[in-house]
Amino acid sequence: MAPCRRSVPVRAWVGTGRLHRVPLAGLGSHRAHDRRRRGGRDPGHRDPGDPHAGAFTRKRDLRDDRRVDRGRRALPRLGRTGRSSGGRLADPRPFHPRAALPVPRRYPGLPRARPRDHDRPRDPDESLRRGAGARGGVGFVAERADALIIGGGVIGASIAYHLTLRGLKPRVFERNLLGSGNTGRSAGGIRAQFTTETNIRLSLHSIAFYERFREILGADAEFHQVGYLFLAVSPEQLRQFEERVAFQRRFGVQVSLLTREEVASGWPFLRTDDVYGATYSTKDGFAGPYEVTIAFANAAKQRGAVFHEQAEVLEIVAERGAVRGLKTSIGEFSSGVVVAAAGPAIPALVKPLGIEVPVLPYRRHLFMTETFPEIPDNIPFIIDSGTGLYFRKETGGIMLGMVDKSDPPTFSTNVDEGYLEKLVEAALMRAPILEKANILNGWAGLYDTTPDHHAIVGPVDEVKGLYLAVGFSGHGFMHSPAIGAALSELIVDGAARCVKLDALSLNRFAAGAVVEETNVI
Repeated sequence: MAPCRRSVPVRAWVGTGRLHRVPLAGLGSHRAHDRRRRGGRDPGHRDPGDPHAGAFTRKRDLRDDRRVDRGRRALPRLGRTGRSSGGRLADPRPFHPRAALPVPRRYPGLPRARPRDHDRPRDPDESLRRGAGARGGVGFVAERADALIIGGGVIGASIAYHLTLRGLKPRVFERNLLGSGNTGRSAGGIRAQFTTETNIRLSLHSIAFYERFREILGADAEFHQVGYLFLAVSPEQLRQFEERVAFQRRFGVQVSLLTREEVASGWPFLRTDDVYGATYSTKDGFAGPYEVTIAFANAAKQRGAVFHEQAEVLEIVAERGAVRGLKTSIGEFSSGVVVAAAGPAIPALVKPLGIEVPVLPYRRHLFMTETFPEIPDNIPFIIDSGTGLYFRKETGGIMLGMVDKSDPPTFSTNVDEGYLEKLVEAALMRAPILEKANILNGWAGLYDTTPDHHAIVGPVDEVKGLYLAVGFSGHGFMHSPAIGAALSELIVDGAARCVKLDALSLNRFAAGAVVEETNVI
């Protein structure tokens, strides 16, 4: 059977119990981009140990890249609206998680990264970077750095940038590509509608930064302040919303409490007969996780930071209660400052030092529809507090997700096909017009989650010079500007001034000083 080039009607997912796959390569060229912000660069011929010679690029041609990545896949394509293909498709091919991104027509044939020129002389230390300390190597030759950062997601990149503002030249180690992990798989939401002072202050600082992002970094964060709309579907939820609004306004959050009638008037595509009210803030919105990460990295690099991709950290080296450096797959690096910012991988990395970090990975799914003009582009990020459904517009289509609190912890980023059926049922209940939408594809990422849904940011008392920046519980991207600024102040000056970090200390769990964030999606 020839590959099907048709998309899956949303209604076809409800109660079918079976799925049929084709690769995204089989989709028609007329479709909307999957997630154009999920661009990347070609790692194919680059020396993984070498720091970048030039600025990080935003997009590349991935149409010929067919490497396997089971964490993200094309979704089934059962037929046109109201029809089922009735058969299983032949020879589905795996693809790279960003292979869904065709090059925009205005950029025909973006160049791939060039291989290292073997005719040029090596840098004086290049041979050490390439071989020393790698698995199977002969020995380690440590390179000195002002600070070493584990993790090349948006948190690590922001910390690197802000450290360079303070005169440090850090090195960042990413085992894959910058922004290719959970950062690139996030929904990109940015909001100040939280229930604790710490998260609200982190958000307000970060929103102000995103509003001036181009002015500060000279790059486009693709920040769209369309707002966040939380729907209350019971009298108890409405009472909680009223308390939240009063609390948030104490810290300067511009948030409104809406009636059912106001929700129905503002967004008529929503079913509102079960809605008791809503909260809405026009200052909230979303931005591009990949764009933000690369902008931070480029700015940091211009100030002397060095980024190593495809460089895995094997061990944090500590002696006599103080950090000494890192052993990595590309060599050993020494520093008196190590920042662990690699999400759910950090607990296992620090455990040999006798440090227990209460962070667990939880899988979160996102799905995209094809272009769907029936819902306008300027809708807010909408959250149904009853089912946990959330959705927003993205490049003309609809991005949908839903929290399933029954999911156990897992490191798997495979797409759970049974999960989509529950999401579609919730989506059709809240926005019946989505019955006309066609599911395009989906992917899964991980929340590194703490018991109180607050991040763990700050020094580790047992190991001088070791700092944690983990456990953001789904809020890492939105808070990355504030975390980078505050942690850099803490490292250089001994105290964070822009946003206090005391409430995010690892010690809070042993001391019983835990305050839970309840507005988590």
